[in-house]
Amino acid sequence: MLTRLLGHGSPLSVGQRTWPYRRFHRMFDDTFPAGLRNYWKSGFLDGLSPDLVDAVGAHFREVPSARTVVAIEQMGGAIHRVPEASAAFPHRGAEYSLLATAMWDEPARDRDNVAWARALWSAVEPHTRGLYSNFLGEDTDDAQRAAAYGTSFERLRALKRRYDPQNLLRHNQTSGPDTGGRRRAGDGWSRSLRRAGPAGPGPRSPAGPRP
Repeated sequence: MLTRLLGHGSPLSVGQRTWPYRRFHRMFDDTFPAGLRNYWKSGFLDGLSPDLVDAVGAHFREVPSARTVVAIEQMGGAIHRVPEASAAFPHRGAEYSLLATAMWDEPARDRDNVAWARALWSAVEPHTRGLYSNFLGEDTDDAQRAAAYGTSFERLRALKRRYDPQNLLRHNQTSGPDTGGRRRAGDGWSRSLRRAGPAGPGPRSPAGPRP
């Protein structure tokens, strides 16, 4: 399989190595540096259809920022073998995860980059199902949270009501209190609307302008 992959096109870099766990976790630090403006979209895929590949390729040829990344992460394997009901993370039947991370420097380019990400997502969203909870944005509503947590949503919400009824643990993408589809101040979704703080946005903390 690797021979077939490496024989397709002209890879810029091919390598195989053993890395310490901490180094592996920092391998994208230069790709996602602190201080950038971000707008992210994500979803799970059941496969890589020709229409999907064509849509991603066509839009990426028009990307307004050289910092923007579109990642397609393979799933399967051990992820598939864990029953959905045994953990908080559902979507274990998906074959891939697609993440579009529009990133740029200048506030004056907000409109161009957000528009590009939205246009890409309009083309690829019909191929997706659900999304990863760590990539929920500041515009998240109850329907999107439900899609992110899938079959685990009601179970997690019940646990939230039981162990955190005052919503003390609100500074991340939790299953959240029931707001009737409206996001309240302090509900804990990603709300960094301007530049990322000193730690930077990172792959697990998208930040950027309002959609």
